[in-house]
Amino acid sequence: MDSDPNERLTAKKISLTIKSCLNDINSENLDSQNDIKKQFFTSLQNYLNTIYTSKPINIEVIQ
Repeated sequence: MDSDPNERLTAKKISLTIKSCLNDINSENLDSQNDIKKQFFTSLQNYLNTIYTSKPINIEVIQ
């Protein structure tokens, strides 16, 4: 059974978004795991807000 083309496109967008976030982390000199986590979710929030512009997405990292 073939999956829905829209689902495949969404999965690809998510994959590219996560790769972009990881690239952002790699471009920074982050020492602590907390800084890495914070940068990842900040990047994720920024990328999601560029994709889904109708309503801002806010990601809060809870420790």
